[in-house]
Amino acid sequence: ETKDRQAKTIRTALDSLPYGERNADIKPYIRSAGALPEGVTRKDIARDVIAITWPSFLELILTQLTGMADQIMVGRMPGQEGVMGLSAVGIATQPKFMLMTVMMALNVGATAVIARFRCQQDRERVNVVFRQALLLNLILGFIFMFVGAKWTEPLLHFFAGNGLSDATFERAATYLRIQFYGFVPMVLGFTITTALRGVGDSRTPLIYNTTANVVNLFFNYCMIYGHFGFPEMGIVGASIATIIGQTVAFFMALYSVYGPKRYVY
Repeated sequence: ETKDRQAKTIRTALDSLPYGERNADIKPYIRSAGALPEGVTRKDIARDVIAITWPSFLELILTQLTGMADQIMVGRMPGQEGVMGLSAVGIATQPKFMLMTVMMALNVGATAVIARFRCQQDRERVNVVFRQALLLNLILGFIFMFVGAKWTEPLLHFFAGNGLSDATFERAATYLRIQFYGFVPMVLGFTITTALRGVGDSRTPLIYNTTANVVNLFFNYCMIYGHFGFPEMGIVGASIATIIGQTVAFFMALYSVYGPKRYVY
């Protein structure tokens, strides 16, 4: 019964392909229901999956830890400034995350299409999809930047209601508005990251995103508390440091696709 279901799934997948792709080049790989291509074992597949996913998993953990470190560093400011700053960062992150989710969903689709054309060794189509994804994210990034920067206060009222003090709300609005001004390099960096994952390179995004997180933490320390000649800017410094880190990630990601490897361009 299991093999019958597998055979039906395979036939359905083949029937869903365009006519030109449903040919003799594909069917020989299916020796029996649920069979793998010649010379490929389930251990090989598991090893490949782990090799591709562990950098992404580690990158996600480090990014979350860095976000927690941002809030901790803001919360350690003296007196009420730390309490209000911690609340402000927590509230301001919610509308930003909502818009980021939209961009992530678009990039997941780009990853799937790029991975398919990469497996077909169709470099031209990989690059077409990549350029389209970059253009779409660039347009949406500018739209979200202008809308978010102009209507920061209404967005915060929608998520926070009227439960914040005026001082905390003002700090949250300032933090969020600065974040919107850095929205474009952030979403373009996401797009390049998804393209690299689509062609099977998840280690390069781990490298440049980890570097960006370290840069973020360094400038947090400098700009929140006023070290190494920087002025003490508090929550404003935390937001600017985040933008600096995201910009560093974007330029490193840009180099990874336009540099010597040139997976996509």
